[in-house]
Amino acid sequence: MLPPLSLVNITREIKPSISDNEIESIANFKSCKYVCTKESSENSSDPVIVHSCSRWIFTGSPPGLNMEDPIIAVFNWFSTTNGLSLNQLQIFIGIVAVSLLGIAHFRASNGGAILSIIGWPMVGIFFYLDVPHYVEIADPVLIIMCSAGLPITIILAIIEWKFHLNEVEDEAIIWARGMMALGVGPYLLIANIPYLNVAAVWLTAWSANVFLGFSGIDGYTLGAVIVDTGVSDVLWNEWSGNRWMLTDDLGDAGFYIPLIRETDGVTEVGFVMACSAMQSMAVFIGALAAIRTAPITRRIRAAFVTIPTIFVLNTFRNAGIVWLHASYPHWELLGVTMFDFAHSYAAKFVSLGAMFLMALVLFDLLPQMHAHILRLMSPITKITSNKNFNHEPKNRDTYE
Repeated sequence: MLPPLSLVNITREIKPSISDNEIESIANFKSCKYVCTKESSENSSDPVIVHSCSRWIFTGSPPGLNMEDPIIAVFNWFSTTNGLSLNQLQIFIGIVAVSLLGIAHFRASNGGAILSIIGWPMVGIFFYLDVPHYVEIADPVLIIMCSAGLPITIILAIIEWKFHLNEVEDEAIIWARGMMALGVGPYLLIANIPYLNVAAVWLTAWSANVFLGFSGIDGYTLGAVIVDTGVSDVLWNEWSGNRWMLTDDLGDAGFYIPLIRETDGVTEVGFVMACSAMQSMAVFIGALAAIRTAPITRRIRAAFVTIPTIFVLNTFRNAGIVWLHASYPHWELLGVTMFDFAHSYAAKFVSLGAMFLMALVLFDLLPQMHAHILRLMSPITKITSNKNFNHEPKNRDTYE
């Protein structure tokens, strides 16, 4: 693979600069009106794009909902009090949580397990802080998943506490710690190192464009890498932020690459980090790497089966969303556009189904993973079996 800097240079060669038409296209695409002030005109040849809403694959910022969630409000107050943004606090919580669970996984027999009691709720908070964003972009699947993460991780922390009191080392719970640490950790690393972030975005956009051309749907080209600073859009090479560690608060799009129609220069969609399926890959990588009782050769074989498959399916997914959006731009049902339907509903349903099928394949290759999942689900199955038992017809003598 080419180094990240080369990936950016290739993109710049395709679109060496943002023309006035492209700026207008991006502005219209984001449903924004750009404002050219005297100061911006003197310092830059490009107008300043003021964001009001976005249409991105997997992310965006349409006219926001002011969500007054008490948990979000507490952490928002805490971050403001300490001079941090909520996003910076979330990243800090994620790093600490991953570190605690990682230590608890690798030092499970040396007293490190107690750290997971703190780490699990922090993981739940990390995901819960994303809920307002998914409410804004009306993504029901991710709203449910992120909301459910907090109570689930609290339950795991309670289970961990009971195991600690009884000095029990449960292999399934140890696997769950490692899966979270080894999955979320690399994802946070890639997402917060701009060079790696841009490389993932470029590869995603390039593969989708190649697949569109292979399918006979050509006429698109990749625009330059653009940084959404939250106030205006700037070219990657003109961005003054740290490229080795993300310290700036960016807009919802972050680092993105527009897909542009060659005929009229109109931007069709924008590809961002979340389009890369890194989340799905991270889940499977973490799950495979954390199995201590399986041979390393079987785990590597399972990785070669799942990771390339996820990449190909994600490329097909992104290309499909672009094709549907371009082919049916005026389609709407109950206020849901074709883009929203394809992205938030159809693609999510197909993606979850594909992950379920891949999990079945992994269960055959690694039965240990299947055993761990069944073990973690045993409290739920016990509750269900007890309910069924309590609803059985009682003996006649019981009623006398």
